[in-house]
Amino acid sequence: MAGRSIAALWTAVFLILLSFMLFPADARAGQYVTIDPKTKVRLYYEESGAGDPVVFVPGWTMTSRYFSRQVEYFKGSKSTRFITFDPRAQGRSSKTFEGANYAQHARDLKAFIDKLGLKHVVLGGWSNGMDTVYAYLAMYGTDNVRAVVDVDQTPNPLASGEGAWTDGDVTSAKQFFDAFASDRGATTRGFLPTMFATPVSPAELRWMQSEVMMTPDIVAGLLYYDSWMSNSTETVKKLKVPQLYFISRGKVAAAKAFLSQNSPEAEVVGLGEHAMFYDQAPAFNARLASFLAKHP
Repeated sequence: MAGRSIAALWTAVFLILLSFMLFPADARAGQYVTIDPKTKVRLYYEESGAGDPVVFVPGWTMTSRYFSRQVEYFKGSKSTRFITFDPRAQGRSSKTFEGANYAQHARDLKAFIDKLGLKHVVLGGWSNGMDTVYAYLAMYGTDNVRAVVDVDQTPNPLASGEGAWTDGDVTSAKQFFDAFASDRGATTRGFLPTMFATPVSPAELRWMQSEVMMTPDIVAGLLYYDSWMSNSTETVKKLKVPQLYFISRGKVAAAKAFLSQNSPEAEVVGLGEHAMFYDQAPAFNARLASFLAKHP
């Protein structure tokens, strides 16, 4: 009897240890959807709330976890269903070397929206996630889109001229890529803290880097190139739906000048740094909720 009890105890211990190996402590509580039955590509996503859908696309190599404070904010909402997902090859989604460009990410976004049966969608993109949104708008239009939210992404990264809304020039893009190719980990640790106006903790920076490093190097490199080569100015000019732009403080003047010429009805909010939705979450969430309520 005692022997059977000891055996049962060791069996229980083994199963507990196995569960930790298979399901690590930081495992996310989201869901998967297969967007392509032929290739079996699956996208991981998280959501909260109920009502009209708002879909946010993370930036270059980033993941849905970065939007945890928006997922939390919209819990219990009866008017907004907030959804965010890991793009192809990023985070917990299927890792493929094919389709490492924002046109394919736009097709994935369309398949994601269709698979979930989403209607009357607000599309939001952070940083290079907005390249996905712009590509979607160029390919599919706004028939199923009620509004657009841009989180700190210029439509033309290599824009030039006095006061241009730009991410830099060819030289700065090449310098970052060389550093990335030489030591991706150190380069990531260097740029992550610059995204916040209010410093985040070392523990937060560790999980953020861990999330970023889930994207394979070759995919990250291809997406980086594709983003720098993009120019969605013409897409912005054609937009007739409401638009909200959250812009980091140093780029507000340039963004306003660009939008006054290309989309004068767009709303612009200057707030924090590049990832203001995280460290400035209360202000960001309140402004986003106000915009959504104004454009039901």
